[in-house]
Amino acid sequence: MRSAQKDVVNFHKKFRQPVCHKPKLFGNRTAIRDGKEMSLRDFRMMLIEEEFNELMEALDGDDLAHIACEAVDLIYVILGTLVVLGISVWPVWCLVHNCNMQKTYDEKAGKPSKPPGWIKPIIKVRAEMRDQEGWTNRRTRRPM
Repeated sequence: MRSAQKDVVNFHKKFRQPVCHKPKLFGNRTAIRDGKEMSLRDFRMMLIEEEFNELMEALDGDDLAHIACEAVDLIYVILGTLVVLGISVWPVWCLVHNCNMQKTYDEKAGKPSKPPGWIKPIIKVRAEMRDQEGWTNRRTRRPM
């Protein structure tokens, strides 16, 4: 089955960019940009900022195709950052989405809001990261 994250993994492999298969922070990994070595974290942040700015510029115009391309480029770079960090996006997406769907619409604010008792997804996402690291068994949450 084809997925956006698999497409980005293939892109990274083709252009010799890092791909991690288990969650791993940037640490002291580096990247080369314009012939200069820099931290991988700074490199990814620079790419995200560049694509974000290009999307903001496109949103100022009236070309839907341009907006779509720039939005997908930003998503592509963000997915690339998750690939570099070894994070499988789909399980995290589902956890965050499920939490977002528990919000209620606030007429005054004109947007979704967190109802009383709403729980942030971070607790479940941390458990998911431990699972992706292979630290726990999904059923028992005990070390493997």
